[in-house]
Amino acid sequence: MTLYPGDTKGEPTGVILDKMEGIVDLARQSGFTAMKLPFVGLTELPDHQVVDLVGQLRAMIGDDVVLGADPGYRWTHWQEALWVLNRLDDHRVYFAEVPLHHDDMEGYRQLAARGPLLIGAGEFSTGRWEAKEWLDHAKVPLLHCGISRAGGFTEIVRISEMCELAEALLMPHSYATAISDYGSGQSVPDSALTEAGLTARG
Repeated sequence: MTLYPGDTKGEPTGVILDKMEGIVDLARQSGFTAMKLPFVGLTELPDHQVVDLVGQLRAMIGDDVVLGADPGYRWTHWQEALWVLNRLDDHRVYFAEVPLHHDDMEGYRQLAARGPLLIGAGEFSTGRWEAKEWLDHAKVPLLHCGISRAGGFTEIVRISEMCELAEALLMPHSYATAISDYGSGQSVPDSALTEAGLTARG
């Protein structure tokens, strides 16, 4: 479950965490056992404050929930990303989705080889041949190809089979609609993780 707190640009971390608390409570009440923090709205925070915020979020949700991070192409160089991911590992973050710019396959390869977290990529990829490049060249352990961009039901099933052969995970990207969430779930029912959005409105 993506924990999206709305527009938090420029807000102090305390305000952001207050907004997150209601979403976390709603996610727990809804029975979700995995949650992801998008870094949208955290662009003005320096890296060390983002690490601290993730640590406070982990304390909020407890140790019985899988926690992922979505930096949203935050870093230009893999070395910058690695500094943060090493510290997110201390907060038991399971994966980092799209930490680098989309076309930086070499940077993703370096991160996948060195980083302590599962490195995810490919949410904008179109078709199994681009997915194959992510698996063969970048060697990422986690793909985010989504049914809405990857080519539909048949293609996402093919990509799922490719991930299985490469011993990688597929967590289909959700393009903010319940239809794509449902389609991904039906196409890849054995996926360990799938994506869906949750925003608390008050």
